Order: sequence, then C-alpha cells, then structure tokens
Amino acid sequence: MLQKKSASDFCRDYEANRKDSNILILRDTKSVAEWLNCLSALMQKYAQMEERLIQALLNQAPLTDVLNICEEILDNPVALYDAHLNLLGQSNLFEKGFVPNQYWTESALLQYVSADLLHRLKNSGVAEKLVKSKKAMLVDLKDGSEPYMTCNLFLNHDSENVHVGSISLFAANRSICPEDAELLEQISAAVAGRTEKEAQGHDLRISRTQQIIIDLMHGKLYGKKTVKKVFSDFHSDVSKGVNLMVFQMEPEQRKGGVPEYIRIMIEGHVGHCQMIAWENESIALYPAPVHDRDSFYDYLEECLSKIQIHSGCSMEFTEWENLHQQYVLAKAALEIGLKMRPKETIYFYSDYAVSYPISLCEKEMDIRLLCLPEIWKLYQHDKEERDVLTESLYSYLICERSISKAAKDLNVHKSTLGYRLHKAEDIVGLDIENPGTRQKIIFSCEIIRYLKCFE
Repeated sequence: MLQKKSASDFCRDYEANRKDSNILILRDTKSVAEWLNCLSALMQKYAQMEERLIQALLNQAPLTDVLNICEEILDNPVALYDAHLNLLGQSNLFEKGFVPNQYWTESALLQYVSADLLHRLKNSGVAEKLVKSKKAMLVDLKDGSEPYMTCNLFLNHDSENVHVGSISLFAANRSICPEDAELLEQISAAVAGRTEKEAQGHDLRISRTQQIIIDLMHGKLYGKKTVKKVFSDFHSDVSKGVNLMVFQMEPEQRKGGVPEYIRIMIEGHVGHCQMIAWENESIALYPAPVHDRDSFYDYLEECLSKIQIHSGCSMEFTEWENLHQQYVLAKAALEIGLKMRPKETIYFYSDYAVSYPISLCEKEMDIRLLCLPEIWKLYQHDKEERDVLTESLYSYLICERSISKAAKDLNVHKSTLGYRLHKAEDIVGLDIENPGTRQKIIFSCEIIRYLKCFE
C-alpha cells in the first residue's frame, strides 16, 4: 500500500523504524530538491557518527564512550562481551536504569551472562546457532521481552578467524528490525580489535587477582587493603558466611569447560560463585547456602556424579583471613573422603573433623597405640566373633547415652542394643559414668572406625 509522505517525514520515520523502502514516488519535480536535501542530511549525519566512532577507537577513548557512539548510531543500547561471556562494557541507557529482560539484573551484577539465560538459550537450541553464526542474529526469548540482536566479533590471526567476543543490541527507543543487522555487523567489524584488547586487560586483572587468592590459600600474608580489593568483586558479605570447595579434575576436564559448568550450577542456587583454577585443582568460593542447604548439595552431588568429579567442602567461615585454614580442611576432606568413601562425590570436612587429626597422627606413629587397651580388646572380640559391640557402644555414647536414639541409628530394637551394651561393659570393664573415660572411649572408637576403612 502506497503512502504519501513529505521528504522530512519519510527521513524521520526511517530513523525511527529503520525500514527499507524500494520505491519513492515524487509528486512533482519541485520536491526533488527537498528529497535530496533531506537524504543528504541523513547520510551526512551517519557519516559523522561513523567518523566519531573511528576517531574514538583510534584515540583509545574509554570503552563507555565508544559504546555510547554505537548506541547513538543504532538508536538503541548495546552491551559488549568477550569470548568467555564476561561483560566488558555497556552504553549509556543501561547506566540510566534500562533493563532489557528478566536476566539483565543478574548479568549486570555478576558482570557475566546470566546462567538462567544460558540455560534458556541452550534448551531452545539457539545457543548452538549463536556460537557458530558469523552474521548478526535476532533472538526472541519468547518470554514477553523485546527480541534483541547479537553479533559475534572476529579477528584474523595467522589466516584464521578468531572469535574475540560479541556485541548485543537491545530494544529501548524502538523495536529491533532485520534491517539493523547490516549496521550492527559493520560496527562489530570496527570494534573487534578494541574488544580483544579489553578482554586481554580483563584476563590480566583476573589472573593477578586469582594469583593473590591462590597465595592466600597457600598461607601467604597480604595487607588488609589488598585482601579487601581482591575480594571486592565477591557479591556477598563474607561476614554472612562463605564456603570453599576443592574439585579434583584432570587438565582435559578444565579445558573442556567443567569449571564453568560447576560455576553456573552453584550460581543458579546461591547467586554468586568465584572459580579459581590451577594445576589439577579448581576452587569454588560461594556464599554459604542459607535456605534449602540439603537440596542444594543433593543437586550438586547429582550433577558432579554425572561428570565423575569429586570435591571437598570446607566449614563455613566469616573472614577472608581464614581462607588458608579452610582450603587445607577442604583438601583434607577430599583426600580422606576418597579413601574412606570412594563412591561418594562431595566430602564435607565436618564429617571428617576427627578422621583428619587421626590421619595426621598416622603419619608419625602407629595409631593403634592411641586406643584404650580395653577398647582395642573389644574390637578384637568383634573381629573374632563377628560381633558389633564396639559400634554399638560408640553409637550409644555419641547419642548422649540415649538408648532410643542409638537404637534408631543402628536400626535395631532397644532391647537388642541393651543386651549388646551389657555384653560390651562386661568385656571392657570401664566406668562409662566418668566423662573423661567416655571421651577416651569415643576417641578410641574413632580410630578403629578410621582403620576399618582401610582393612
């Protein structure tokens, strides 16, 4: 359907909607000059913005200034990412509070593409297309938000196109249309070099930060100001509780994106996770789960078992000065857990708080010598008679001498447990009414439980 418009109206509508027109019907020759003037002014305007962009890139202007010019050219806000999906920068409208979709708040907070958005793109099959695309793509999340457009950035290195990042265009001033693709692709080609440089600077900062964190975990001391600065990007108050988890993985698993997969899983439940990787370990620092702690670790254990990754988890701590201690404890839990319960996936130090000091003593002496002779005699009786008196006595004592609780833990009738306890008391002849004696019995039983794991 043909519409009659003046030259100024047409140019204004073009700027607002970016719709291509194939036919212009002029009313008379007098309007030719008006059309030419308006079109010339429009072309000159874009040429000037293009020149400003080139000059900004040549003069190494701040990245925000570069992206603001891109926003002006495209008449919509843009965000720039590196090849690892870290958010490198965003244009002016975002700073004024513009939120393009439900995933942006998390992305802006974490300075990384939202885990929920990645899952949505992957499940819809869009992620694979985005990764391979060499052209701008319009993405409709089908969640009520306006579609956005994204374009990968490539640089030629040694005759190979290397992916260095991506730039995304979001609808704010107007809806995005297919005609924006060519302009976004031209801008992508212009900013690819700057993106690579920003990404390298980002990696350098991250590398330095990670090295300091690694030093702290290994016991090196830094000033409070340095420690505070290093953890300034940790989006949670350490005083509210932090956990450290050590993951044992091969180099191939690290290169295959396993640490990133784990980070996304943890962030999806607790909101933030900082990953540090070196040698054959990857470390996760994350806010201690407050709600549904059990369901969080059940989910994590299920996911880790699928990719055959084992991990050790520290106790909760509230000061970064405790990082070295908690790293040691998480590693200890992993090492001992693999020996004592190799089929499990996550080993909590709280479950090995007694086994760890026993393992340290084992390196220095025969730990059987630390057992009360009477309890070692009871253990030998159990081995010869295939009895369970030592375990029954241990359960009774750690359940604060409650026969009901101990019987429930052992899954036996109270009368059965009572019979075993009388039999054990006859053999050991110790006064379990004495608190000190009870402590020695429990410790002796812990040593025996530790040794039994390696029989």
